[in-house]
Amino acid sequence: MSGNDGHAYKVILALYSKAQAAFLKKGFEESGYSVTTANDGIHAVQLASSVHPDCVLVCTDLPVIDAYAFTRIIKNTNYLKDIAVVIGTSDEQENFSFWMNNCRCDGHCSLSTAGIGEIIASVQ
Repeated sequence: MSGNDGHAYKVILALYSKAQAAFLKKGFEESGYSVTTANDGIHAVQLASSVHPDCVLVCTDLPVIDAYAFTRIIKNTNYLKDIAVVIGTSDEQENFSFWMNNCRCDGHCSLSTAGIGEIIASVQ
């Protein structure tokens, strides 16, 4: 997948589960995305600052800094605020729409019930 300027669409997968991160990374890369992974919120913020991705898919159970705090940091930092942030939830967390709206994320998807195609579509 290429961005408007012809570069590979860059995605950071900030997921607690290494197995889920590996599975999604493979799916995104096979679809033409450039993918970097982070396994905690601080690492995800550092990567967002250095990689400046097009989108970050961040799970709600991310350690150190959770998805909502991560999103608020990104959206309140001038040079990062244009990065799209999609929050990945589990089925039990679908009622967290208040928090997703409050932190100004750009979208959300279910990581437990959505297929890889649906998850990839949520970051476009």
